Amino acid sequence: MSGDSSLPDDSADDGNESVKPNCTITERQDQMLDQLKAERYASRSEALRIAIEDLHQKMENDSEQPIRELLTKAERILETLEEVAEQVGELHPNRAPSRQQPTPDRRSDGQSEPSTPAVSDADEDDRTDERVYTVVSKLGLASESSISEECEVSQLRIHESLLRLIERGLVTTVENDQTVQYRPAPATE
Repeated sequence: MSGDSSLPDDSADDGNESVKPNCTITERQDQMLDQLKAERYASRSEALRIAIEDLHQKMENDSEQPIRELLTKAERILETLEEVAEQVGELHPNRAPSRQQPTPDRRSDGQSEPSTPAVSDADEDDRTDERVYTVVSKLGLASESSISEECEVSQLRIHESLLRLIERGLVTTVENDQTVQYRPAPATE
């Protein structure tokens, strides 16, 4: 670095105790430091201290930026899903979801506050289980796809429901030729 490090311009005048680190910079950076001192700062040391503080502040702000970007993307996705749900409801009114997913409420500070759904997932699962059990009882022996078609519920939800009903001992499986079918569990005495 050009300049004598023992000159008074190397001392900090902000009241904090100063240290004199030894560092190596390129010729270009040395010229830039001289230019900053000449045009803007009282000393090369002041220019370095301010540059370090600015970089530190920028790094702190940058660590929050990806989170803000993800929240913005999630909000856009939620809006798109709501639009698709409306379109599906218009095209297939009988297959519209039984409830809308809750949208997060916005607080004055911009943070999300999840709202409470009108119907809990457990209540919805119970209703699905009841419908599935009714269909299995009616059909006697049925595949997931036929139960799904009869209930007008996705096959994934049917599968989850059947697992719960099996666990509760209400439905059993019958495996034939690499296919699985379901039937009501026999009554126990």
